[in-house]
Amino acid sequence: MLVMLVTLAMLAGTLGCANVGQWSVSEARTCAPKAAPRVCVSAAPDFGHVVELAGVELLPGECAVAVGEGRGGLVRVETHDPQRARQSSWLNVPRGQATVVEIGEDGKPRRTGRLICDGTPYELGADSVSVGAAGRRE
Repeated sequence: MLVMLVTLAMLAGTLGCANVGQWSVSEARTCAPKAAPRVCVSAAPDFGHVVELAGVELLPGECAVAVGEGRGGLVRVETHDPQRARQSSWLNVPRGQATVVEIGEDGKPRRTGRLICDGTPYELGADSVSVGAAGRRE
């Protein structure tokens, strides 16, 4: 009985998280439907914060993608400012979408949108996130 409870607890813990520790920085600015989850940090405003996502550090304008099949789920996004003060949030990052995160002056990460992965290129410009003609923004 105890073994079954431990197994169920481990299974429940893994189902809700998006491949923690298995992310990499990605230069790609396009993704296919049902692609692994992506998190992109908005290029502006830039208050000098560094974003950490499952052990990967991102600067404004950079993206990370889950390695392999990369199912969606919750991922912890942590920021630190030049003085190393930390803030964190849990974000839902679904498959087939690029979750766009903006870092406020207080260092708090927040989701500002999601880009639907349909093969259309997107940009994380200084003014906003833009999507090609056929792209959709959720």
